[in-house]
Amino acid sequence: ATTLVSACARGVATMGVEAETPSPTSPHHTHMAVFPDRDGLKDMVRQQMVKPEYDVARFYHETGFCQHVARHHLFEKATLCVIGLNAVWIAVDTDYNHAAIILTARPIFQVAEHFFCTYFLFEWTMRFLAFRRKKDGMRDGWFVFDSMLVGTMVFETWLMSVVFLMINGAAV
Repeated sequence: ATTLVSACARGVATMGVEAETPSPTSPHHTHMAVFPDRDGLKDMVRQQMVKPEYDVARFYHETGFCQHVARHHLFEKATLCVIGLNAVWIAVDTDYNHAAIILTARPIFQVAEHFFCTYFLFEWTMRFLAFRRKKDGMRDGWFVFDSMLVGTMVFETWLMSVVFLMINGAAV
């Protein structure tokens, strides 16, 4: 709001600028402009409204392994592929895995679940360690969303399995 107000103020400040415009009585008559340059004011307001494109990488370290991985285009493409595969796998798992918990599922379902959990935790860790200031991760909506998803996945896949084993022991 401040930048829009300042743009308008700059436009209003030009109201008293002398401008040469032909008058009906004298073709070279000079007078004071009553209103600011409308097109110039529109351009100033448009420029103030344009925001630079958001890029989470501006919060990353400039050097280091994790920032290099997090910025790499192949890492982004691999992550998108794994997300797509996970979406397909969820459908397969829903239709064919009749086990109530992962510990009693057939091996193919266990391997797939552990693969996806491992990859997504790796992806989250690379991105988290890439941040210059770790609290900047909270400024990125996608990172916060991914944190909740990965946290839930780790809890369901690994922590609940450990809890179940501790409670039920070898009765699995």
